[in-house]
Amino acid sequence: MKFGDDGRAQSTLVGAILLFAILIVAFSSYQAVVVPNQNSEVEFNHNQRVQGDMVEVRNELLSTYTTGQDGYAEVELGTQFPPRLVAINPPTPSGSFRTGQSRPIVVKTQNGTDITADVLPGGVNDSRIISYTPTYSEYNSAGTLRYENSVAYHDFGDGLVQLTGQRLIQNNTIQIVPVAAQFS
Repeated sequence: MKFGDDGRAQSTLVGAILLFAILIVAFSSYQAVVVPNQNSEVEFNHNQRVQGDMVEVRNELLSTYTTGQDGYAEVELGTQFPPRLVAINPPTPSGSFRTGQSRPIVVKTQNGTDITADVLPGGVNDSRIISYTPTYSEYNSAGTLRYENSVAYHDFGDGLVQLTGQRLIQNNTIQIVPVAAQFS
């Protein structure tokens, strides 16, 4: 009986290593490309829903002022990524909903006459901007959603997209709805 070199298992071993390498590259590509794209879509859809929420906040503020009745609006601060069996998701997206610094309200006529005291409700002299700023992992061009002077808008830093019309001035009527409370 003669013992010699037998190389038949080498092709099986090389094939298994190549197959394993292909699986590792495929999974890495999935984690690096597909997961971020899917998460970006989830974040974009959330941002679209929050735009609607900010319009509702605006409408409730105006309605509460007009009717004198309490109002209610919700803002979805964050969302969830889909669960993954093997891949890893980044931290859950969230956001902050808050008012800005108080600023004085000043109303002047075309000739410069200050009529602020004549048009302000109940002697409220200051107002704040309400803003929602998201913290996303993938969708980086979300901007900040704001409500100010009866207008809800999307502030992208280099431009604004108005989400609602203004109700501050209607014909010869000025309707100022100040946001006096501070929250975050």
